[in-house]
Amino acid sequence: MAAKKKSQSVPEIIRHYLETGDDTSRAELAYKPPFPRPTKEDLLAALREEVSKRERERPRASLPHGIEPLSLARAKAAPLVRGLFPAAEREPVQRVLEQSVIFLCADNIHELLSSARWLHTAWSLANIYLDSLGARPLGNGDFRAVGLGEETTSYISLKCFTDEDPFADYVVHEMAHVFHNWKRARIGLRETRHREFLLNIDFTKREIFAFACEAYSRILELGRSPAARRQLLARFSLESAIAGKGKERAELLQVLEAAVGKRNGWKQILTMCSDGRGKRRATVIPKT
Repeated sequence: MAAKKKSQSVPEIIRHYLETGDDTSRAELAYKPPFPRPTKEDLLAALREEVSKRERERPRASLPHGIEPLSLARAKAAPLVRGLFPAAEREPVQRVLEQSVIFLCADNIHELLSSARWLHTAWSLANIYLDSLGARPLGNGDFRAVGLGEETTSYISLKCFTDEDPFADYVVHEMAHVFHNWKRARIGLRETRHREFLLNIDFTKREIFAFACEAYSRILELGRSPAARRQLLARFSLESAIAGKGKERAELLQVLEAAVGKRNGWKQILTMCSDGRGKRRATVIPKT
């Protein structure tokens, strides 16, 4: 007869959550007494306490002087919206993007952790925040994210203001993920069978799309002529660490090369990362 598996104590479950972001159960919203399990509130309270301990060791994390988040988000969103959407759809999409950005800082992190819908999201936000401080991370230290997109919210690390890569743009990267998370009908845009979300991005190319939007936005900012943009693309291929190495990097360079060569590179990026559902299917006429 198999030995009965020993159930974990509440302190053990809390410790496991702080180390891994996993509460050992998928039923995050279904804890009810008298089960000997910590509630979601217990886990989040422990997370906030641990973040408080670690942030006390570092300088207070605040937005740089003169940065107004809404104005910054509006400026970052404008080129994407102009390049990817027809004029009649731009206003509501622009509004969604500029309201999506939240910079993780001392003024909001504990409230965000308290109100997080998912426990793993809260854990990830805590680690992004701690990393921006240079504080000890939760877990084994392998967590390296500098932004997180959840539905229509883009959580951004303050490291975006100190990154030395001239082609890095965390804000644009996370905004690009909003396009495949937000449904058109929710902002009053016409929805069809093949156009449910703002943009039809192939599931396997979502990260390539975000990287391409990130790098291309910076190329447009830095290069005022086609020749200058080609030179910037050459610099990117040699200097930037975006997308790392390997197959994903090679595909990103291919997308950017095609985008730089077009008048509207945004549309080229979309075409190469699209899932194709919006294309008209050929009609097959049966033989008689």
